[in-house]
Amino acid sequence: KEDWIAKLAMYDCKDFRFDKIQVRVYDKTSVVNIWFHQEASANGNDWSGDVLITDVWVMKGEHWQVVARHGSWLQNT
Repeated sequence: KEDWIAKLAMYDCKDFRFDKIQVRVYDKTSVVNIWFHQEASANGNDWSGDVLITDVWVMKGEHWQVVARHGSWLQNT
């Protein structure tokens, strides 16, 4: 977690928008898909484009917790 937070200092986001969010709940587990677009750079490299993030959430006690995340760059068509 600390490494991920430290890397945020190298990330420069000029524009960001959510395009679509889909949530599917299965008892104490949920799958969340987030499509977004960003205009950004990281360490001086262009990180602009469309991205799909998939999160898996699990109910632990009375709270939801992210247990897995995957991100993929989407190809422009």
